[in-house]
Amino acid sequence: MISASGSLDRKALHSLFEQTLHIQGKSVPVAETETLTNLGFSSLDLAELTVRLEDHIGKELAVEAAEIRPLRTVGDLLDLMSALSG
Repeated sequence: MISASGSLDRKALHSLFEQTLHIQGKSVPVAETETLTNLGFSSLDLAELTVRLEDHIGKELAVEAAEIRPLRTVGDLLDLMSALSG
């Protein structure tokens, strides 16, 4: 769901993440503690997820390399996507 500020709630972000994984034929994690490496989540997947998020919120996002490097888990990724969409 999109909030009044235009950002997506965590459930909606998780849904976009799941859709991205599903399209790539990758398994969908149950826990936010699951590592992105174990899922086979790649930079291409991140680019696709970012485009999906941009489409949903109606604005272009600027993702810096420094923001991407510390991403380790699904929760880390959802935190970043939440911050970018807000």
